[in-house]
Amino acid sequence: MKERIVIVSLERYPDIRIEREIYTLIKYGYEVILLSDIKDYECVVFKRKTSSLRCIKFKPDTLTYNLIEPWFTKTVLKVEKTLKILRPDIVLAINPVAGSIIKNTGYPMVIDNREYYYHKIRYTPLNIPSGGFCERVKYFVGSIRRKWIYWVKKLEAQLAEEHPMIFPSQEAAMDFAHRFHISLRHVYSLKNYPTLFEIQWTEEIKNKDWILFGYIGQDIVTKTPYRNLSITIETLCNMIKKSRTKVIVAGLDYSYKCFKGIGYLSLDNLYRLLSFVDFGIASWNPHKIHWYFSPNKVYQYAIAGTIPIIVSTLKSVLKDLKDVAMTIEACTNDSFRRNLKLLLGRILNMKMDEIIDRREKTMYLSRNKFIWDNQEINLLNSIKYAS
Repeated sequence: MKERIVIVSLERYPDIRIEREIYTLIKYGYEVILLSDIKDYECVVFKRKTSSLRCIKFKPDTLTYNLIEPWFTKTVLKVEKTLKILRPDIVLAINPVAGSIIKNTGYPMVIDNREYYYHKIRYTPLNIPSGGFCERVKYFVGSIRRKWIYWVKKLEAQLAEEHPMIFPSQEAAMDFAHRFHISLRHVYSLKNYPTLFEIQWTEEIKNKDWILFGYIGQDIVTKTPYRNLSITIETLCNMIKKSRTKVIVAGLDYSYKCFKGIGYLSLDNLYRLLSFVDFGIASWNPHKIHWYFSPNKVYQYAIAGTIPIIVSTLKSVLKDLKDVAMTIEACTNDSFRRNLKLLLGRILNMKMDEIIDRREKTMYLSRNKFIWDNQEINLLNSIKYAS
């Protein structure tokens, strides 16, 4: 009889990282049941139906998602009731919020701390206007938020003492273990590399007589400090005005300055699009939290033969792609703006043959070294440890 793993996620599905985890679990003979806010009614993984995957749609209430009295909310009661019916052998909780819901149910659990949750909320600012009454509101909400961040930090430590925890990079796992004096034996890393299955959707690199930049995501106008593209957008748009260069965004259905939105693309169509894209943008303004990042888009660029443009604060990515990525050395916004302009100047003066050669090198390296399947043993070991 197959072991049954229930994945509890408060995020929308399809979600590329969860799909990769399901892909691995099914490949190694597990029965998988997903509790998540399912976007599509069809329950599939990488556009494939399988009898080993079952989906149950549920949407968390706002109180649970924001960790306000999570033990009293409807979501907690619903999840606990569902787990009693499903009787899983293991529960895989997607981020510590889901872990906090499940921790008192008694089921063996693995927590995928996919975005290093404490650091993520710590560096997400309050978007409250300044002045007058707003200042008092900001102070009041800020004091609550500081207590909330402390509570999340404490929660993460408590969960990791009792359950194995997965992080998006080795740097994040080591930082967490060091801060909380937790053994690395049950702290794991699982980078957001593409799977072998995804490679089949890539195509041969397309040659053109003009340069194409691309970005994956809906956050080009965000003010979140660690995903702020403002300097890149300003600099790039100013420099390509008179050149035969285009910039596209997969994920937006509208255009922003020189960035042309082409709407949401399914994963297979996204990889096909990247065969035309010469340079993939991941050049957020420098931020110290980048050290722990493992952005999906960077490795999707690379495996499709699109050259990533990254800021040097993405040190975990830089360790992998230092030989092929275009890197902007910077630790401040001023140095970032200066060095970005120099890098873009070099790119715009590159000959197409040189770009194609570099794209081929990027694709070859990534397909041989940065594949999800090469590290999925970490997921399997975390489940073995929990059971």
